[in-house]
Amino acid sequence: MFAISTYQPKFQMVNYRNKSLFLPHNFRKAIQDSKEGTAPPLLGYCMLFPSTAGLRQIAPLGYDFVFIDAEHNAIDIESMTEYIHTINFMSEGRSAAAVRVPGHDHAWVGWALDAGAGVIMFPQVDTAEQARHCVSACTFGAANGGTRSMPPMRLPFGVDMGQGVKDFNQNVAIIVQIESMEGVNNIEEICQIERIDIIWVGSLDLRISMGLPPNFGQGEEPEFVAAVDKVWKTAEKYGKAKGSFCFGPKLENLKWGEMHFCCMASDMMNVMTDVAVLASTRERLQS
Repeated sequence: MFAISTYQPKFQMVNYRNKSLFLPHNFRKAIQDSKEGTAPPLLGYCMLFPSTAGLRQIAPLGYDFVFIDAEHNAIDIESMTEYIHTINFMSEGRSAAAVRVPGHDHAWVGWALDAGAGVIMFPQVDTAEQARHCVSACTFGAANGGTRSMPPMRLPFGVDMGQGVKDFNQNVAIIVQIESMEGVNNIEEICQIERIDIIWVGSLDLRISMGLPPNFGQGEEPEFVAAVDKVWKTAEKYGKAKGSFCFGPKLENLKWGEMHFCCMASDMMNVMTDVAVLASTRERLQS
């Protein structure tokens, strides 16, 4: 028998929702509040195997955000649009949609933002030039340093375009992933770009770039620990929020103000747990 908690947290993402669920939450404000200590770490569910049916079940559960991985999945534009709408509408604004795009191309960024994503994550950001390109792809108006094109037919009729431009430019949180030693070595310059909100260490790819065993991104080698520490200390120096997967002991030891954007649960983790249960059950039945 499964029971869903009726606990109502004081902090709720619905307080940051837009008037229209076709437009993004003010996720930058939520992240800012978390950094300032007036809000807890933002807790999310990571859909590494996304589907509309699955999201209809996950979206209403009360996570602050639901994360869609478009980098490592075969997702088309229509599917991604439907996923984002499902998160925003099935949760009634209680969860924001976060999307990891496949690269730095402005087209994928535009498709995710046009659908109402409140968070965009960019993988493999190695230089300040790449980081500026990512920011530009999220921004309307050359006067604002942006290259994003206004989507007149993607926004529903009745949504004010002027307000939409302002909301998209001001509300969407931008995450850059540091996943190589080149990115680690350039972290000082990357963190100086004001519009970047969250720094995320992609520890698995970082370990591979360093010639270390993948080990699911975990390890205690001095050079690896030093690289990760350098990224976090630089992020703190420039007032950037920190984001990470927070599973197992990392979640159990999570402290207020230590991490700000936390993927704490995942369909992939459920699969891995089920595989462990399968193995133990077979051993028990056949021993």
